[in-house]
Amino acid sequence: MSDIPKAREILETLLRYEELPVFAKGSIRRALELLDREKPAGGFMVKSDDTDMTKAEVAEACRLRFEQRWGVKRIAAHLRHNMARVSEAINGKRPGV
Repeated sequence: MSDIPKAREILETLLRYEELPVFAKGSIRRALELLDREKPAGGFMVKSDDTDMTKAEVAEACRLRFEQRWGVKRIAAHLRHNMARVSEAINGKRPGV
């Protein structure tokens, strides 16, 4: 498992050794620069392209699930929503808009 803060600490400790050759110190400094993560212009989250389910779609999903016994994957494909959203809708966690 990665541990960026620990790696940075080890490299910074190495830089304090005066006996370390110049080329090694330069390599360590370049490695430390690689450990800095720059935040993307739009942030780290990707905007969702999935739309909210309407109340009619939630009702249809529930009907298909409980009356027709369709699977969540089939309902999601039919309604063109992702499986997680359909699952939340049929379990009452998404009332629809």
